[in-house]
Order: sequence, then C-alpha cells, then structure tokens
Amino acid sequence: MNKIILLLTLMAVGGCSIAQYPVKRPMTDEGLAVVKSADVVVNQDHYGVGVSWYRVDSSATGSQYGFIGAIVAATMDAIINAGPSSRASKAAEEVAAAASTDYLNESLINSLKDASKELSGEGYSVTFDSVNSVVKLEPEDTNKKLTVGVSYLLSQEASQLKVSATAGYWNDQIKYVTPYDFDGKSPPKSELSGAIYLNNFNYYSDTLALPVVSPEIEQELVSQIKERYTDENGKLPVEGSDDFKKYKKEMEEATDGKLSKSEMSIFLIRTWLADDAQLLKQEVKKAHDFFAKSIIQDFHRLDVPSFEGQDKEVEVDENGRRVIIVGSGYGAGGIESRPAAVTEIATWANATQYSKDNLDKVKEIRAANKKK
Repeated sequence: MNKIILLLTLMAVGGCSIAQYPVKRPMTDEGLAVVKSADVVVNQDHYGVGVSWYRVDSSATGSQYGFIGAIVAATMDAIINAGPSSRASKAAEEVAAAASTDYLNESLINSLKDASKELSGEGYSVTFDSVNSVVKLEPEDTNKKLTVGVSYLLSQEASQLKVSATAGYWNDQIKYVTPYDFDGKSPPKSELSGAIYLNNFNYYSDTLALPVVSPEIEQELVSQIKERYTDENGKLPVEGSDDFKKYKKEMEEATDGKLSKSEMSIFLIRTWLADDAQLLKQEVKKAHDFFAKSIIQDFHRLDVPSFEGQDKEVEVDENGRRVIIVGSGYGAGGIESRPAAVTEIATWANATQYSKDNLDKVKEIRAANKKK
C-alpha cells in the first residue's frame, strides 16, 4: 500500500497497540448533505509488487553475549537469510519488468474512471467528477479530495497476491467528529481532526497450487545456486569464506527432499508471469475494479462499525468469490474480496523485497520533496 497512506491509517487510530476502536471513519448524513462532488486523487505507487520473505534476526539473542555474540549472530543470520533474500530479490525484479509501476497506476486510474461513470446514475448522492494522480509520495492539497493509495504483495511462496488500498476524504468545511464511544472519556487527540472519511480495502487472489519436490525441481534448484555463486572465472567461493558458507547452506536446503516456501516461489512466479504476465495483470485488474466500485459504495455507507462485531457477507459472484465487510477489531468496517475457497494457506512473512529500480525511484522522489 502506498506507504504514506498506511501511515495516515495508523495515525488515525493513534497506534494499533493501544487504540480500541476501528480504523474506519464513516461518512455521516451531515457530511453527505454538504459534499455533492469530489475529485479523486491517486497517490501513485512507486514500489510496485513486493515479494514477501522471512528474515531471521537473532541480534537480540546474540547481544546478550556481548560484542562477540552479536558478531556471531549477525554472521549466522546472513548465512540463513542469503537464499530467501536473493530469491525474493530476483522475483521482485522479474515482476517489476513484467508489470511496471506506470502500468499499475494507469490501471487503477482507469478502473476509478470507469466506476465513477458506471455508478453515477445509481442513486449515489456524491459524484466523482475527475480522477487524477500525483507523483509525490503524498498529495500537497487534500481538501475536498478523495485520495486513494494502493500496494501490492506476493506471499512468501508466491501462491497468492494481496492488493491493499486505503481511501480518505478531507473537507475543511466539515469538522470530523468521532463516531466512537470512549466510555465517557475524551477522545484521543488523533480522533479530533483529519479525514472525515477513511477506510481500508483488501483483495486476495485465488491461491495457486503449491509445487511438490521432484528430481527435476531439485536439479534446477542446484543449478540456480551454482550459477549464482560462480564468479566470472567460473569458480565457486573459497572454502571457509562467508560466501562458501552461504553456498553450502543453500545447497543443503536444495537437496533435503523438501521445498521451503522461498524455493516454491521460484516456480510459482513463473505462473504469474507466463504469457506476458497474463495472470498477474488479470488479478490486478480485478483488484482495481473491486476497489473502485467498493470505495464509491462505501463512501455512502453510514454504518458505524463495532470493535466486537461480526463479518458481514455483502456479495457473492458466480465463481463464489465473496465480498466481506470486516466485523471486528481495528479493521472493522474494512472491505475485503476473498476467494471462494482457500486451497492453500498463503504465508505473509516479516520482510518485503522490491525492485531495485523502484526503490531508487522512491529515494529520488523523497529527495526532491525535501528540497521544496
């Protein structure tokens, strides 16, 4: 998700570790009476599709044994993380080459434009007259604008794509009044101002079948590892070196008769990218269409979510895909599109890898913003 938009969401709840009220800020009758039209601004995503991977970090344990312990822990972590990190990096580069951030942003804009036209005559009081985008990591002026930010993430084994969006609307003429009860106490500072509408949306793709280890798959893993560690002179790392230890660790894992989640991703990424990334682009389009329609509908939904409610199913398509309004917790009121059946459980790990070019672009934009 657009990282700034995510921060806005966290700010809205004052930190998920202490807030006991949902993230969502629903519109009110008074708000809809004032707001007749709004411009939509897409906060362009510059990160692209991220690839989830599990990073081992034993620094806290190592530091208990002093400086030497910290060094040993860092060395061991580097050896363990080398394979998953390099595989996630390779996958992120391949996905970025097939589906650029320009493509992702343009697709979202088109979906929002189409939904604005399609739903304009269906009884919704607010019209969305224009859809534009900003290159900055956050818009300079949010007054009377509905801002939308989106992020993309493949699971650790690359079996599922999760696309997330946050939509927020600001209007200087309308004071935000929290709809939540704080047991007679004053609302926290974060609930006294800001967006008068805010909500999160998530789209989960169907899950791909996980690959099963075979002699052919094992041989391909071994070949890839050898290729990655062979230098320009055709030699593998010197025995005893850190690179040799990483190489040895990866070779042991590749020939242990089972596939790790990051090893699975090597083969499932190919499914996403086959035929000019047809499957990836298809799921991205579905996610964008879902967001565009759901945001406009939800903007007119006045229900105040409960921290301890229940999920509500609001739509089921011909393939069994369900649209759910989350019923409880910080995400209560959020809207999700979930597959008909979960055939494989996707894993969302603790680290995300993005294309190097995309990360460099983000740095350039941030640097340019600081100069202004």
